[in-house]
Amino acid sequence: KPMPAEEIGSEENIARVVASMKLYHSINKFPGFFSPFRVAEEYAKTAHSYKVKLPHNIDWILDRSAEIEKAMYANETLTLRPCHNDLLNGNFIDDGNRVRILDWEYAGMGDIFFDLVNFAIQHDFNDEQDEILLQAYFGNPTDSQRAHQKLMKIMSDLREAMWSQVQI
Repeated sequence: KPMPAEEIGSEENIARVVASMKLYHSINKFPGFFSPFRVAEEYAKTAHSYKVKLPHNIDWILDRSAEIEKAMYANETLTLRPCHNDLLNGNFIDDGNRVRILDWEYAGMGDIFFDLVNFAIQHDFNDEQDEILLQAYFGNPTDSQRAHQKLMKIMSDLREAMWSQVQI
């Protein structure tokens, strides 16, 4: 059955979704590659090629995106893991035992934090739910993981915003 949007943010359901995420995050290799940084850049190019009037400060926005990427990976190497990258509510089914995740068209090797924050953003998580999510995934999250989450939230929003420009 579908998972109602108003129920998916409960502590129990967050843990169930995280359990499903961890299953595919643990696979060694997945076809494809996904980076919200590259996607935002490519979507900007695509929109521009169709003469979509992008925000006047798009270059500044993409420069901030590059700064975020540099900050996120300055002191740690990104370990690419299989990621779904499109965790909207319609992509979850509860089979009674496990939360199944559908619609893998954006899947590829990437940063697990994008999956975590994309799930959170798509379900309007508040700060408390964000912390529950990190605890469900990492047990005892570090300040670095919390910072990574906050920066990646910006990138998830930017990816969505640039997708809307492509749709125009």
